Amino acid sequence: MTLLSVLDQTPVIAGHSVADAIAATVELAQLADDLGYTRYWCAEHHGLRGV
Repeated sequence: MTLLSVLDQTPVIAGHSVADAIAATVELAQLADDLGYTRYWCAEHHGLRGV
């Protein structure tokens, strides 16, 4: 069996707020959990406005 994980960069999409990006991350994490993904990784990027 192949174990799958999710890597989320939490992008802030043009026209949306940081709060929207965080809400989308929470929604994706819940979906990944519902689908049985093994891990949920959050990438950390310093100095990038859109991430």
